[in-house]
Amino acid sequence: GLRSLFSTDSFQGTGSGAVSFPLFDAGRRRATVDIRRELREETYQQYRSTVLAALRDVEDPLARLDAERRRNTALARAIVDAQATERATSAQYRTGFINQTALLDAQVALLQARENKAQSDAQLRQDTAALFKAIGGGWRTDDVAGAR
Repeated sequence: GLRSLFSTDSFQGTGSGAVSFPLFDAGRRRATVDIRRELREETYQQYRSTVLAALRDVEDPLARLDAERRRNTALARAIVDAQATERATSAQYRTGFINQTALLDAQVALLQARENKAQSDAQLRQDTAALFKAIGGGWRTDDVAGAR
């Protein structure tokens, strides 16, 4: 029974095929490949530029923050030194060893050191906010309004 199924009379041959291959395209395929290769390179360079800009946007506030922290520490030490100088000068003034001008100079130096430290504290806050913004941090305006 199965032998008749596979006999030559039971097979029907059908088929159609079409092969299309250009023999001469005047370099269009090569040009298309070259154009796509250049587009890929251009896209890569744009991506690389974007990534480098983002890294720079983060690195700059980090560097400023680090430098300002070191400056702030030095200014804190300057305040301690100016306070010691002012106390010593004040004691010398009370005992009569120096005149009032020297005492006033020491007090001015102390106030100037405190002012420089306050400016550095403000700059630290600004640099921290710039870093926070650069790494994608944000805040809503209603949060800022509620904090006021």
